[in-house]
Amino acid sequence: MDGLEILLDSTDIDIDATNEDGITALHLAAESGETDAVRLLLEHKADMHIAENGGSTAEQLVTSSGHTEVAELLRSSRPTQSMHSEKTR
Repeated sequence: MDGLEILLDSTDIDIDATNEDGITALHLAAESGETDAVRLLLEHKADMHIAENGGSTAEQLVTSSGHTEVAELLRSSRPTQSMHSEKTR
């Protein structure tokens, strides 16, 4: 995990960059059950609402893959309704 943290801290990268299938680093980490990587990506403001080309978000992918710890982390990271309302004002 140190390599990912160093990369995120030391470079100006697009954390939400996608491949040709619309998959982000968060999608990959979530679907693989990499809890620490998911936590680190979320701490660096990865957008958990991006859907890949098939229409699934990272949370939807992890729900079908059975990684319950990652699924709970993503659920608990959802913005509350009041936070969403403030962002859209």
